[in-house]
Amino acid sequence: MFLRVKIDRRDQPAQLFLWQGNERSSPPREYVMTSMIFGFTQNSPFLAHSVRDYNARAHAETHPLALNAIVRSHYMDDYLDSYATVEEAVSTAKQVTEVHQKAGFALAGWNSNHAALLEDKPEELLARKPKEVA
Repeated sequence: MFLRVKIDRRDQPAQLFLWQGNERSSPPREYVMTSMIFGFTQNSPFLAHSVRDYNARAHAETHPLALNAIVRSHYMDDYLDSYATVEEAVSTAKQVTEVHQKAGFALAGWNSNHAALLEDKPEELLARKPKEVA
């Protein structure tokens, strides 16, 4: 998720770093990260959540079911929820997928106790092994 969040060009110099690689006799080269760094344990998770939630709010009018699902039922890029009906689950999952796609995010590891929820998901986005949730 972190690498999918691009940093505004004006802020990229804050992520400047030097890299020498195996060329120890040469001076190090200067690089800049253009995406969010996931190693900042205090800032990166907060910023990733903020971007994810901002995107959900930006599409709330056209994807109202996704707003609550994304803001309240996600931890980073993991999504866990339950619904009273299969229809509600399918509609919400469709909206969540569409909203995330608009930001360049893709949820992977989809799993459900009802096959209808997984019908439109590409094989590569399905969970490899089902997980038991207690």
